[in-house]
Amino acid sequence: MATEAALADGRALADRVRRVRRATRELAELTDQADDRAGWAAELQAARRAVPVVAAVEALRGWSGRRRRRARRARSGRRKRSHWARRSRVGRPLGDRPGTR
Repeated sequence: MATEAALADGRALADRVRRVRRATRELAELTDQADDRAGWAAELQAARRAVPVVAAVEALRGWSGRRRRRARRARSGRRKRSHWARRSRVGRPLGDRPGTR
């Protein structure tokens, strides 16, 4: 019985030693990665600072992609074609529109 208790104590001690060694290795890895993490944090802060600037620039420009396309079409004298006008151009007669029968 005493030998079983000593064996159980030895296993518990060995398990504790394994956990301490694993924790020490993980802490060493975290220390090695500290420079990378600091760089990531700085990059994230810079991105957060840039977001309001980008939004302000877009607001000052006042041009979304849709507005730019409309202005370009207006300058060229073209109008946006309707869905059915585009469909008829590719060979589908206008009389085949759904709901026209």
